[in-house]
Amino acid sequence: MNNIYIRGLGLLSPVAGSPEELLQLAGEPDLSTKAKDFSQPLDFSLGVPSSKVRRASRYAKMAVAAAGQAIAAVAPEDKEDIGTIFLTGYGSVESYASFTDSVVEGTPSLASPTVFSYTVPNSCLGQTCIAHGFRGPSTMLLGGDPAEYSALLLSGDKAKYMLCGAVEEGNAELKESLQACGILSENTLADGAAMLLLSMEPGNEHYGRLIDFASISLPAYPYVNHLTPSQQDAAITAIKETLVYMVRNNPPDVLLTTRNGSYFDAIENEALSSALGSSCEFLHPKELFGEALNASYLESIAFGAALLHLGRYRSILATGIDVHGNYLAARLEA
Repeated sequence: MNNIYIRGLGLLSPVAGSPEELLQLAGEPDLSTKAKDFSQPLDFSLGVPSSKVRRASRYAKMAVAAAGQAIAAVAPEDKEDIGTIFLTGYGSVESYASFTDSVVEGTPSLASPTVFSYTVPNSCLGQTCIAHGFRGPSTMLLGGDPAEYSALLLSGDKAKYMLCGAVEEGNAELKESLQACGILSENTLADGAAMLLLSMEPGNEHYGRLIDFASISLPAYPYVNHLTPSQQDAAITAIKETLVYMVRNNPPDVLLTTRNGSYFDAIENEALSSALGSSCEFLHPKELFGEALNASYLESIAFGAALLHLGRYRSILATGIDVHGNYLAARLEA
């Protein structure tokens, strides 16, 4: 694959709400410090006049805000040539809950398009394109790797830039639902929005290069389902084979894991140890940012890009799991 340059970063998380704060976090000597509380909704600056988002849901506003951070250095005349590939697992949970309540209560205004429009997952994508004037190709994903998809579109000369993003809203109903499974621990789920501005041109400054991708389908989504012993063995083997492929006898300096305090940590750790041994360092981004579901993978890539930009590492392998049970990996180089 051609080099895909990371030209801009956007991030909303409990411990960093801007590229500047992400770089500050990545520069900390001790990267094991865990955020104290992931349960509170994020406060963030919208970055555009409120008239551009009108009745938009908080979920959509998170995307608009993070996108604005990522495109800060793009010339105004180039913004129309930005394509967008966004990812979510649960979409606007707050809007879903409000809409469901109105159904149960039999509210007369139930069918109002002003209510329903923000219950669709791609509402954040449409709102972002409108607010920032993007006119390139756009797609909303509910699973898979938006960075790899964006790289393919860039390689096919479909746009000058691709804005690759993921947004998850960790509201109370979703937290209760996931915790009821007995797999995700309390105070784990967090809001998250991460954006990468990608280009095939390095520009005057960039945060690193994306050079390779891989993904496998696990037997089940491990943050909702307990894998049986045979499924665990299959997952370990598949992850190990994927990592061996990504490394190709050239181990990265550091691997960013999916560790979040669930039973799956031991499964991934066995695969990592078997595939890489002590050949590289392991870091655990979810201990910093919380479990942001589909957004966690792009948070890890953004974190890796910040580490590369500061010169702390030259080569990074970032991993993640989407809500369909796909284990994802991306290789970054300085």
